[in-house]
Amino acid sequence: EHGNFTVSDILKAMDYAIGQQVDVINLSFGASSPHNLEKTAIQKAIDRGIFVVSAAGNTGKHQYYYPASYEGVLSIGAINEKEERAKFSTYNDEVDFVAPGEQLAVLTNSFEAPNIIVNGTSFATAYFAGILAAMKSFYEPVDLQQDLLPFVKDLGLEGKDPEYGHGF
Repeated sequence: EHGNFTVSDILKAMDYAIGQQVDVINLSFGASSPHNLEKTAIQKAIDRGIFVVSAAGNTGKHQYYYPASYEGVLSIGAINEKEERAKFSTYNDEVDFVAPGEQLAVLTNSFEAPNIIVNGTSFATAYFAGILAAMKSFYEPVDLQQDLLPFVKDLGLEGKDPEYGHGF
């Protein structure tokens, strides 16, 4: 309710996802400091071959955000329609990729507001997680270097950079 949850909720959800042998886990939440139990649960998923994708954060600053900045987690930033880093998108050397995350139209189940415009790295992360899930249906196992990077559009500085990661 109201988007609130605890670390124990995260741990239960991670255990459930691992038990279901999912291909991709999308973590569209975060905090400015790491948590050892969260990090351990995420590493367990990564060790089982599950892609863990997380929102880079919405601070617009150069800082680390967790779980996106844990080793092995794919950190996703947001870009706008001009393929520029969204002003709110947190950036750092852990950002791996960017995806659309600004001014996105979303359908809701509300009669008062059947569609709304949203912004956030959480939406970019869901977009990217969907791409990985689709790739898993074509490639087994998915190798990011071989299977994904050839389709990535490099943005910003040439190669991997703190604002766009490997690109879009």
